[in-house]
Amino acid sequence: MLKLSNDGPVVMVDDNAGDLFFVERCYLSSKATNPWLPMSRGTDFLAHLATVKDGQARMPALVLLDLNMPGMTGLEILQAVRADTHFDELPIFCVLTSSSDPRDQRRAEELGVNGFYTKTSNIDEYVAFFNALVP
Repeated sequence: MLKLSNDGPVVMVDDNAGDLFFVERCYLSSKATNPWLPMSRGTDFLAHLATVKDGQARMPALVLLDLNMPGMTGLEILQAVRADTHFDELPIFCVLTSSSDPRDQRRAEELGVNGFYTKTSNIDEYVAFFNALVP
């Protein structure tokens, strides 16, 4: 399993404010100590990555990416990030989604995701997920 390998932020990109809040609460209840950085749009995340590339911001330690978002989908974001070799090692470990469609998982894997996780409403499951990332 992937471990957080730097002290950069854990970024979550999700258009659902309720999901952002819930997962943040779970993250803060875990053993992870990296900063939490929520974003509601893919374009904001890509703009943030431009500041990372310019040396103005830290490389994320992990990206949690929602699959089903308006405007720019998680798959489109993943494709854009993986097209830039500067971010080859960026751990996009988890495509967070409520979809259980195996085609979504296959496509995410083809695009270079490091893992796939289906959204849950179980606090303990999220906390255990985050705890497993701590070295």
